[in-house]
Amino acid sequence: CATVAEKARVDRIEESMGDEEMAEAKEYSLKKQWWPLSLPEFLDKTRPHYDQFLGHEVVIWWDKNAEQWCVFADKCPHRLAPLSEGRIEED
Repeated sequence: CATVAEKARVDRIEESMGDEEMAEAKEYSLKKQWWPLSLPEFLDKTRPHYDQFLGHEVVIWWDKNAEQWCVFADKCPHRLAPLSEGRIEED
């Protein structure tokens, strides 16, 4: 989901890199890393929260059964409605 400006910037960075640096950079993936999205103090466990990460819309919610915060694409797989506009059911 990169914009044209972001793509051009990445192309310029890649052109300035040597072969060894480029090989290391290609192995590294932003999507395969752990990233903090929000501080728990700012989140309400009773409702889902909208956020964006690396150009993707996500929803953050508290899973009461697993006792942890969860993140998922902010799109219902059935109706494509934003999950962040929904509610958290007890079950």
